[in-house]
Amino acid sequence: MATWTVHVFRLAGYGTRAVYVGVSCHSPAQRLRQHLAGEHSSSQVRRGRPNLAEDLYDHLAPFCVRYEAEAAADTLAAELTAAGYDVRSDPNRLERIARNTAVTTVTALESLASDRTIAQWTGWRSDERLVA
Repeated sequence: MATWTVHVFRLAGYGTRAVYVGVSCHSPAQRLRQHLAGEHSSSQVRRGRPNLAEDLYDHLAPFCVRYEAEAAADTLAAELTAAGYDVRSDPNRLERIARNTAVTTVTALESLASDRTIAQWTGWRSDERLVA
């Protein structure tokens, strides 16, 4: 049975905080070799002078199901973005992260607005919707 891993590559060619987050059924080292050889590769990885960033993903065990690995990669990418990293990845992953961040922000504001004092102070009502 195939296992799925989350990998992170540091991209020195784009700066000290640039990283690429991905998912593969191959080991992170094998996936890096594939990127460098041009096999199903990202141009950002090929051009970014990549190195494995094991310290950023070694806490994640391999997954038996791809969607679980994808969800873990999304979470890791969001955490790295919040920590100030320049995260590069599959455009679909970046879109999911942006969408989830917007939803989290609205949810946080709604929970704050439920407190009458904060709602009065900000003038924001919980029945108002924010557009991201």
